[in-house]
Amino acid sequence: FRCVTALNLLEASIKKKLENLGEPAEVKNENFEKRYDRLLNALGRAGVANADLNELRGLTVPMLWEARHKIDHEGHKYRPTPKEAKEIIDAVSALIQKLFSF
Repeated sequence: FRCVTALNLLEASIKKKLENLGEPAEVKNENFEKRYDRLLNALGRAGVANADLNELRGLTVPMLWEARHKIDHEGHKYRPTPKEAKEIIDAVSALIQKLFSF
């Protein structure tokens, strides 16, 4: 699945951006949502405008993470439709481009 690769790349990109901002890539017992929130806070401290942060908050990151979890752990039961897979790939691509535009 290309969408699985895209979703895994999202996690790696978030960790890389945290490192670029001088933050640890991982914190013990931190789930994805907390890591993403920590990233947004770090971006805010780095001077990223509130409008951009709100745009990042509005992206469907929890939905993407849920899809990743389902595909990785329930792949034998769950397969995204071609339309869902395209939406996942497009959303991940847009999010990564936005994250590294700062």
